[in-house]
Amino acid sequence: MVVHQRAVRRGITLIEILFSIGIVVIGVFGVMALLMLAGARARQAIDASATSAAGRQALGQLAVRGWQRTDMVLIQTPAGWQPLELIAALRQSNPAGFRQIFPDGRISYCLDPLFVGHSLASSSPMTPASPESRFPYGGSGRTIPALTMPRASVARQAGTQQPLTASVAARHVTLPDDLRFDLPEDRTLLPQQVFDRIAPNGAALRRANAGEFTWFATVTPGLDMSSSSVGGEPNHVTYVVSVVVLKNRNPRYRDTQGNVRTAERQVQIRRLLGNGHNGGTMQVVGQSASELAVQRGRWVMLSGLYIPNLQQPTPPVAYHAWYRVIGLTEPTFDTNLPAPNQWTRFLTLEGPDWPHWLDLNSGTPRVLHDSLRLTIVDHAVSVSSKTFRFEPLQSHW
Repeated sequence: MVVHQRAVRRGITLIEILFSIGIVVIGVFGVMALLMLAGARARQAIDASATSAAGRQALGQLAVRGWQRTDMVLIQTPAGWQPLELIAALRQSNPAGFRQIFPDGRISYCLDPLFVGHSLASSSPMTPASPESRFPYGGSGRTIPALTMPRASVARQAGTQQPLTASVAARHVTLPDDLRFDLPEDRTLLPQQVFDRIAPNGAALRRANAGEFTWFATVTPGLDMSSSSVGGEPNHVTYVVSVVVLKNRNPRYRDTQGNVRTAERQVQIRRLLGNGHNGGTMQVVGQSASELAVQRGRWVMLSGLYIPNLQQPTPPVAYHAWYRVIGLTEPTFDTNLPAPNQWTRFLTLEGPDWPHWLDLNSGTPRVLHDSLRLTIVDHAVSVSSKTFRFEPLQSHW
């Protein structure tokens, strides 16, 4: 009997080779993606460290430069630029003009010397009635004047009414970032430090300052003032100053074609979920998806009209607080929402406690729900806050 044995095949086929190559290629692309992600995360970590330190440094600069003094802060009024210490006297002589600047009767302003400096140098400088004279200057929710604040500058020297120019303001509000790194074109390479080579022999003398980070500040009364106000007149002097650090900000109201920018905008809050402790989740609505554009990790300002005392006939006052975005959904178009604000998304914020919704005794709302607004500022990467006092204002108020 003849037994036929199948020849034993040795080696591999072309299909197996292609399959092996595919596995290797997938692995290589995966490693490259991880390297690119690691580079991006390294840059974010550098930015977070730099902006956190920069915010604290800017808070120190406010005190060192005297920018918390009432004779240094300048507000645009119908009578021109006036120091903050004269606002009370201005209110007595021109109540209508004062209410245009501070609609709820309290001193709350945005200290933005760089923006004001560029406006002074433009062909149409801002006036008390112009949109750019308020913070924020855009958005579909800008219909409540009390939830905006005047954009202030500082005097070139105490006792004068001349704001800083754009070039001088830029030197003061541009934060030094000597420990900057540059990402090479090849994302597989590590970030590299940037150096200035200005010596004749081309030697690296110092790390370059990229000038990416600038700042402005918001100054608002604290809850102790709003809770003890009578007739809209504060009788305490506790304020909260928040330094907002921005990356690659363009502090101009219009672009080169004359179109109004949308870097600052106030959108409407349809629902605020939770009890306000440590922030919470909210539904915001706007006229477009771009109007609601914000990234996780960025900072936004929540504003609302707060009733200080339900037992007395006191008008509502504005309250502002900054929060960090820690969660968000994609913008969607909802035809069930009233026009024109039919774009919506949900945001989860982390930050200070928001005022209580209800009075514990009567159950009456202390925050007007239809007055809630969210201010979105593009490129706001860090906010540092502290409480201080305007001592000279005691004699005026």
